[in-house]
Amino acid sequence: MVALSVDSHFYDLTPLNKPEGDVVADVIAVTGLAGHAFGSWRDRGSRDMWLQDFLPQDFKNVRIISYGYNSSLDSDSNNGLLDFRRHLVQQLENARSSDNAKHRPIIFVGHSLGGILILQALIQSKSMSVHKPILDSTRAIFFFGTPHQGLRTAELEAMVQDLSGGVETTRLRLLMQLRENSEFLETQRDALADILPGCKIISFYEVEKTRVSTPQTYQRSGELVEMVKKVSAQLYLPGEYRLPVERNHTELAKFPTRGDSTYLTVVNHMRQCLEEISGDSQLSKSQKKLIKALNAPKVDTFLRNVENAATGTFTWFLEEQAFRSWTTAKGPSSLLIIGAPGEGKTVLSKFLLERLKKVKQKNDMIIYFFCSDRDDSLKTVNSLLRSLVTQLLCGSAQVRNILEPYEKDPAKAVDSDNTLWEMFQAAVRDSRHNAIYCLLDGLDELEKYSDGKERTKLLNGLKELLAAQNDPISPQRSALKLLGTSRQIPEIVHKLQGLTRYDLKAQPADLKIFVDQRISDLPESFGNDLREQAARMLLDEAKGTFFLWVSIVVKRLEKIDFPTVAGLKKTIEESSTDLDTLYYDIFRQINQRSKFAQKLVVWVVYGKRPLTLRELEAALATQMDSKNEESTKDHKTALTSKSLASVLGVILESTAEGFVRLIHQSAKDFIMDRNLLANSLFGTNIDPNVYIAKVCMTYLNFDDFKLGHKICKSKIETLKRSHPLLDYAARHWYSHIRDKSEVEHCFDLLRQIITPPSIRFWSVVASIRPRDANTRDHPLEIAVNADIEWLASYISSTENKHIEVTKNELDGKLGAGELAKCVVSNRNVGKEFIGEGLPSGITVTADMVTAALANWLKGNEQLAALAARHDVEFNSEAVERVAEFANENIMQSLLSTHPVVEVTKQLIKAASVNKRHGGGVMKALLNGSKTFQLDAEIIAATASNSQGRMEIMGIFLDKDEVTMNEEAVAMTIHNFATEVVRILLERKDIIATEKILTAASKNSTNGKEMMELLLSTNSGIQVTERIVTAAAQNEKCGKKVMELLLSTHPDIQITENAVATIAQKFDGEIMKLLLSTHPYIQITENAVATIAQNFNSRIMKQLLSTHPDIQITELILTAAAQNERCGKDVMELLLSTHPDIQITEPIVTAAAQNERCGKDVMELLLSTHPDIQITEPIVTEAAQNESCGKDVMELLTASGTNTRVNASAVIAAAYFGRSYWFDKLFAKCNKVSIVNEQYRQYLGVAVEGGDQDILKSLLDLGGQPSDTDSSTSGWTLPMVAAQSRNLWALERFGDVSHGSLNQPDPPTAWVNDYTSTELENDGREIVYQGKSVIIDLLHN
Repeated sequence: MVALSVDSHFYDLTPLNKPEGDVVADVIAVTGLAGHAFGSWRDRGSRDMWLQDFLPQDFKNVRIISYGYNSSLDSDSNNGLLDFRRHLVQQLENARSSDNAKHRPIIFVGHSLGGILILQALIQSKSMSVHKPILDSTRAIFFFGTPHQGLRTAELEAMVQDLSGGVETTRLRLLMQLRENSEFLETQRDALADILPGCKIISFYEVEKTRVSTPQTYQRSGELVEMVKKVSAQLYLPGEYRLPVERNHTELAKFPTRGDSTYLTVVNHMRQCLEEISGDSQLSKSQKKLIKALNAPKVDTFLRNVENAATGTFTWFLEEQAFRSWTTAKGPSSLLIIGAPGEGKTVLSKFLLERLKKVKQKNDMIIYFFCSDRDDSLKTVNSLLRSLVTQLLCGSAQVRNILEPYEKDPAKAVDSDNTLWEMFQAAVRDSRHNAIYCLLDGLDELEKYSDGKERTKLLNGLKELLAAQNDPISPQRSALKLLGTSRQIPEIVHKLQGLTRYDLKAQPADLKIFVDQRISDLPESFGNDLREQAARMLLDEAKGTFFLWVSIVVKRLEKIDFPTVAGLKKTIEESSTDLDTLYYDIFRQINQRSKFAQKLVVWVVYGKRPLTLRELEAALATQMDSKNEESTKDHKTALTSKSLASVLGVILESTAEGFVRLIHQSAKDFIMDRNLLANSLFGTNIDPNVYIAKVCMTYLNFDDFKLGHKICKSKIETLKRSHPLLDYAARHWYSHIRDKSEVEHCFDLLRQIITPPSIRFWSVVASIRPRDANTRDHPLEIAVNADIEWLASYISSTENKHIEVTKNELDGKLGAGELAKCVVSNRNVGKEFIGEGLPSGITVTADMVTAALANWLKGNEQLAALAARHDVEFNSEAVERVAEFANENIMQSLLSTHPVVEVTKQLIKAASVNKRHGGGVMKALLNGSKTFQLDAEIIAATASNSQGRMEIMGIFLDKDEVTMNEEAVAMTIHNFATEVVRILLERKDIIATEKILTAASKNSTNGKEMMELLLSTNSGIQVTERIVTAAAQNEKCGKKVMELLLSTHPDIQITENAVATIAQKFDGEIMKLLLSTHPYIQITENAVATIAQNFNSRIMKQLLSTHPDIQITELILTAAAQNERCGKDVMELLLSTHPDIQITEPIVTAAAQNERCGKDVMELLLSTHPDIQITEPIVTEAAQNESCGKDVMELLTASGTNTRVNASAVIAAAYFGRSYWFDKLFAKCNKVSIVNEQYRQYLGVAVEGGDQDILKSLLDLGGQPSDTDSSTSGWTLPMVAAQSRNLWALERFGDVSHGSLNQPDPPTAWVNDYTSTELENDGREIVYQGKSVIIDLLHN
């Protein structure tokens, strides 16, 4: 009878699938309050549960687990939230205890209370190091209606009190913890600041209301309520995805089909997370640090909000010749797509990106960036380079290897646009991918409202990179395939002249599809007939227009409350197809609306990044006289996607993440180019930027933020949640003031915000300074650190009558040197400030120079300004840094302004590696200098300079005052081309020493030519072992060098050691040439042995004829026996010329070892010396000779031979388990000596060898040993049997009791070094671990 136990509760962890292949992540779903671990995820009308039935189909290598716990409200359990948390953590530890699983990435899914429980588990994991792998492994959390700020519990509390008779129970206390604005949840939110950064957060919130239970009946028949409010279901963390779901709280995480839109959203986010996990699993810690330092902008967030191409549109573009040529070209290629606003360039880019992802080959890479002037993080060259480099690092092991040097100091590596460009260029240039597709959308939006210098520099760099890749003599590397999109901007078109250009125009067929799609989304009040007529009217008007016009007009149609044909016609006809006219009409109507609508548009247009609905609520509610958050409540209005759409939906839209933005970049351009919002009714001609700055400053001056010195991270995060505008105001208030002339409009606010304690608070919030920094709150330091040009300029100018800056403050409190370092590294605080704002007496350091040169745009100007100041001192390291990286003008200025600068070796060496300006800088340094001698370090540095090496070397050779020591000449010959060396030998007096000749021999490109030059200018050269060795190591042209030395210069002296090296390193042709050209050279025994081992008998015969007095020694015969190609012939020659030679054990051992012709050599030896004795080394080598060892032993043990056997040879046969050899050797040896002297040793090796026949032969000879007999090492025979996994021997010596036998280490030759070995055979298991042997005989 079999008893079945059915688990209907699904408590604890329950696996829901069987993953395929290696598991890459664990998805762990935690149910909510009173939820069921299975039923909570299954739609009522479906038999499928998405975690079990859908998700495994989309992710086959993910382990999916549900977690259930008893949180039923009618339960009498005493388990509370703390107990649930501890149990979950322990369950996770149990399920992830193996080495493979312990650090496996986790994706949590939590519904309602389940999300709180997940966060509690992570808090515990952080506080207890033993559980920390759980926190470290958490990569994403999907929250479904999780009440971070509490939920409605009134009805639930009433039910629990009714069930308990009014007694306070554990369940009631749990509900009290979950009340809205509970202290418990607030404490939890504070603790999250140090836990969730780096973890992907996706928060789903319910849109529909939930029906609550009624008293007594406990049925869901009560009123409809917001169970978890939208504000509570979100954490408001940076990068958090906030997504509405058209369901109530109960149904929020239940998906009826695999095509459910919310399920597809979950899959999309989960796939992105798993792709990141897949990439991260290949990253080292240092690589992850570098990627973290890069802090790439979230382009994917922007991309998600780019409209997908309507099905059927843009497919024609794939067949266009320009696109096909771009994709199919074997080498690098480029394509520049030019189009007017609204033609669909960005939608096309997204379409092409998705297409490339589908068709890319295995060794291709795709990188991309979507520029957007509507978001400061997506409109700078710096952001673009950070993003591209991050994608290259994450996607390619080759790139990671190439960029490894930058891992040493990640912060320094990413601090400079120059360095970022170098990283990008190196990754593209040096990696070996078939193609690197680089898609850059919206180049016209890059640095749109700046001076454009950075964009110009980027475009020039890209064009040069493409040109270099097309250079036929450049090495074959990855093919860069650049695709860019832009409006018709002359500067961009001009800079990218030469790239294939394509002019984009909206296609009529695409417009029809687009119109039909848009019309289908009109409200139900339109009806099918009206929709069809609207489509016809739109198409009639849309001829020759663009997608954007259709989108705007359809939005206007949606505003019609009671649609009619006449109304449709009027709206469409009044919507001009001229974009500027259309925008003007829209904004004219906005200006006729309330101040609220005008302010809203101002914030969206002039905001430095897209703001959320909550941020906009706070911004619009803040008045110029507001003192705290409480004082704004009377002015606050609830902003929702629907209310936004109803008022300003024609021009504004909200994204899925809750951000508000303009419908198109062209709308922002129209407003800003015409300054339309400056004359709005609310502003009374105040510039919109200044208005926003004043609101931000007012907000930052709230009494709520007067915290003194106690500014902790958790407190800041709490304030950000309760004060939505805080983060934006702190980070961007100053960027809305563009010039010091605007200060007069907001001076009183400015004075408050740049004095303590306000300045300390907002600068920490904005990450301008760390929380634990010394209390240095001077506004000038903050201005420099944050690169606030107008503020630094104002403070240091004569116009500043209120903020005093003295030299003592700069030197003492601020530290002038540190201030200078910050100044030169900034883009905006520039040359004028260095000239006027910095005090005298500053010592410029290498770090300052590096900081200046890291400034891509203005670094050279600012460094030149410093170099021109007589009252500023440069230390030696700073001068060297200038020589290494700066241009010749700065170097010349520095030398002329600071005549005390000494031209040292280190300074010359630094200039030698200056890639861009090395020649000019070197001329400046050597101009008029005294005699200077170069050494090997300087030449090596010059040789490493891939761009400037030839120019710098030419300067060295032109200067009579510049000399070279021997090492420098050798380094030049080793690293430079023949022409350079020819000039060197013509202009400098060079003697060809051994070191110089060695360098020529090493030159892998021009070794022969170098040697010819040296030989033509020098006589009486001696070829030494070192020169020959160098030539031998030169795989490309070393042989040619030796042929030159031996054939054209017979007078060259060859040393004895050189002969041996030639014999060892070169082939027979060189050896034959040597013996022909130098017949009387001295030959050592080692040289003869090398020849015997490596060459054929003809070479040996030639040697013996020229040197008849050579003594054939054991060493030479052993070498001949080892000759795998001609061993028999050489040995035969030697034995024929010296028949009385004695054959020793090493000679026979060498023959037994010879894998190719050992049999032939052994056969020859036995024919001339039949009384060879077989010893242990001979048997050992034969046993290990996989090729012909068996044949060798057959010869040695054949009947009729006179070979003799000693005891150790038999031991070797037993050890290697060669029973056939053992029998023959055993028959030839003295058995008595085995029994009397080496019996136990024989038994030990026989047991370890594992051959049953050998062991029986020995036991028959010597009797029955006891299980306490031991080998010479102290190991008992049963132990040796166990260690060797020899079950037969273990049984033969008797059972061993269960337990652990601690004994000395076994003999080295017997032990295989492994931690744990298991053998299962006939129910017996033997495990050997460490120094202990555990034998467990399990009998069935």
